[in-house]
Amino acid sequence: MLLPMIGERLDGRCAVVTGGGRGFGESIAIELDALGAAVAVLDIDEAAAQRSAAGLARGLAVACDVGDEASVRSAFAAVRHELGTVDILVNNAGIVSMTPFLQLGEEEWDRIFRVDYTSMYLTCREVAAAMVEQRYGRIVNLSSLAGKRGGGFLGKAAYVAAKAGVIGFTKALARELAPAGVTVNVVSPGAMDTEMTRMLRDDPDLLARVVATIPLGERGTIQDVTDAVVFLCTGAASYLTGETIDVDGGVLME
Repeated sequence: MLLPMIGERLDGRCAVVTGGGRGFGESIAIELDALGAAVAVLDIDEAAAQRSAAGLARGLAVACDVGDEASVRSAFAAVRHELGTVDILVNNAGIVSMTPFLQLGEEEWDRIFRVDYTSMYLTCREVAAAMVEQRYGRIVNLSSLAGKRGGGFLGKAAYVAAKAGVIGFTKALARELAPAGVTVNVVSPGAMDTEMTRMLRDDPDLLARVVATIPLGERGTIQDVTDAVVFLCTGAASYLTGETIDVDGGVLME
């Protein structure tokens, strides 16, 4: 938990975490809740969202397809009705594509972009105006190491393009919203030990090759990403905007 380190609580704040039913999203929701925020857990899997929200002091589960405009509008209307104005938005929801470009169909390309990229526009549009009006807001978008290095063991062309776009979009939005005191940043995980990278657990040789590229010598955890995201949601990061924090064990060192 970050509270001892950052020395700040989020009492009275309302946070939305997309893809909050499992993995990074669930962990982020738990930490924001521990810091006192009311947390809306959005997930396309309503049962997963309910399980995640059930353990929170003031949690709300909302079924939401982040790549669908009507679903996003409905979900955020429910959040505002139940919890009030959104102060913190964590765009965590995402899917991966391992299809090589020469086999990549337009349907898959569009699906990856809707979920991993267009979703950022749809969700940020729901909160940005109110954040500007109240002159406070924290937006954290999750990208990927793949989006900065052109792929790797996880993620091919569609996924890489979408995740690279997230970084550019974040910088543009950060520049526009900065005069109102709203910060917009990116957390870019590397080869973390998550369900999405479960194939590494079944392939010791591939796992060894991946770990060999990490200067710190081991894969990161869900908690490592959670800590970076939650830090950016607090006043401890109030002078950071338009930045990308690479949680990758030193792979990029940019």
